[in-house]
Formats: sequence, structure tokens, C-alpha cells
Amino acid sequence: MGQRYEGPSGPSSSKDDLYEYLRGQATISLPVVTIAATKQLLTIPCIVAGWSIIEQAGAAAVWDLFDGDDNTGQLVGSLGFAAGAMSVVGPGPDGPYCRIGLTLARVSGTIRGAIWVKI
Repeated sequence: MGQRYEGPSGPSSSKDDLYEYLRGQATISLPVVTIAATKQLLTIPCIVAGWSIIEQAGAAAVWDLFDGDDNTGQLVGSLGFAAGAMSVVGPGPDGPYCRIGLTLARVSGTIRGAIWVKI
């Protein structure tokens, strides 16, 4: 039996119901302190609402966002940066739904900033 969630209209096991519930939640910031390795950011369902990330080490960087516990989950986005570049996207009311959690996986480079999510 699937996990049940308490939404605004009571308990539900529907993924669509949970997604709609999350869309109505406030956006929060997950800090990405200077990192150069894959890091799991959340272990609960979320919607990725945006990010503000800067390349930190003076070299190009590529990072992937995965729904899951590690970099074997579903790819929900990729971030690419030139040396010293910054990317700001959102925050928006909608975005990729991560049903398991959120992992930021290093392909190359070092970054810092924040990822905005609805939980």
C-alpha cells in the first residue's frame, strides 16, 4: 500500500493530490554551501521551484538534479555554468515534482547558492 499524505481536503494517496497540495505551499530555500560532491538535499516529496547558484572554483561546472536518494533516480534538471557564472531561475509556482526526494549530483565543478522547493 502506498504512502498516504494529509492534504488540505484530508488524507489522500493520490500523487496528483499531493502535487496540487505542494503547489500551494510556501517556497523554502535549501542552502547549497560550497560543494564539490553529490549531495542529497531532501528525503521527502517536493516541487523544485527554482535556484540561485554560482560556480565557485573558477572553472566550468555541470550539476544534475535527480528525484531520488542518489544519482540513479529520475533526472529532473541539469545546471551548466561557465567559470564564475551564476544562474537564477524562479522561484515559480510550479516545477518538476520529485516524489522520492532531491539529490544534487556533481558531474564537474564546484558550486554554491540555494535551491528553492515547495515541501
